[in-house]
Amino acid sequence: MATANPTTKLTRKESLDKGFQSAQSAVRSLFKDAVWATSNLPRENRKELDAIGSHLVRCLDMLDLESTEGLPLDIWKEIRDELSDAFAGRSQTPELTALAHVVEKHNIPKQFIFDMVNGADYWIRFRKFDTWEQLDTFASNLGGSAMIAAVKVMGVAKPGFEIPALNCGKAILLTQQLANCVADLKANRNLLAQEDLDRFKLEVHRVKMRQECPELKHFVRFNVSRLEKLFAEAGKLVSYLELGGARTVTSLLCLHWRMLTQMRRHPDCIYNPAGVLTRRDMRSLKSRHVLGIEGGIPILPTDDDHH
Repeated sequence: MATANPTTKLTRKESLDKGFQSAQSAVRSLFKDAVWATSNLPRENRKELDAIGSHLVRCLDMLDLESTEGLPLDIWKEIRDELSDAFAGRSQTPELTALAHVVEKHNIPKQFIFDMVNGADYWIRFRKFDTWEQLDTFASNLGGSAMIAAVKVMGVAKPGFEIPALNCGKAILLTQQLANCVADLKANRNLLAQEDLDRFKLEVHRVKMRQECPELKHFVRFNVSRLEKLFAEAGKLVSYLELGGARTVTSLLCLHWRMLTQMRRHPDCIYNPAGVLTRRDMRSLKSRHVLGIEGGIPILPTDDDHH
């Protein structure tokens, strides 16, 4: 009996370590072009962010599997049950152990974790977005909820951050979807609002074939304009965060603002298999972050100096 407790604690520690390691691998695999934005944060915070990010990766991965293999909707009930068990101390995997640990440590409302699953489930159930409002709901649940959970880990300086965080996560996800829409369409994932495609008479098969056309330019620029307005709200998040988190979010906003700018100037850049930004663009953004001089975009607060 004397050795039972140490063994139990060691087992939990090993499970946490394995869970964080697995989460880091998943996040590095999918978000390799943006992980540098967290380099300024303490190591422990980076590990904890990976646990949140890994849950997001899992939701996105399931979208891929559903759209190509037709997985049954029961899989989402299984995920919800696994999360409920993990939050009750009965984790089935090391990754869930790590996620539950982070949620409890930072007092993250569990509903945001479930909402990320609900966002993915929304796509599974309908397999299309007829209207912008439907796409907005999807992005709020998946991207917005993920950002709210993430900023709780990064450090909140004052109350009232939830709406700006929701808008920030939503803006980032929608920017990524617009930039990657060609690959998504080729994988039979039409994550665009059908009413927008109809508005500009943009035919999906022409996008799949990477055909340049005026309709594409109008479509992309219309969506960029709408997202720029959302980013104006997202930028307000920076003033609610402690210094480390403010720097990370600022760099993420700079990255995606640069993507929007490029798509506005050159809408056909979404056809570039290497992405809408060049290697030089990415090096510049990363260097500014490492040097602590990130920022300089019009959507950021002007009355707060985070350096």
